[in-house]
Amino acid sequence: MCGNEICSIIEPYLNGIRSSLEELIEMVGKLKRVTRYERVRYMDGVQIVNLNQLVDKGEPEDS
Repeated sequence: MCGNEICSIIEPYLNGIRSSLEELIEMVGKLKRVTRYERVRYMDGVQIVNLNQLVDKGEPEDS
């Protein structure tokens, strides 16, 4: 990222934080989709299998 000494010390920590944030954002995204699908399931009688497939795939949903 940059050449000086301070950056070389800080960079690994920043990379760790970045990957943790990316994981957190991904988990929150999954959680939002899961809660939405649970609501649909209760209202419309959609099967819980749809919920499990959504979580396992982890693909972005179409909006």
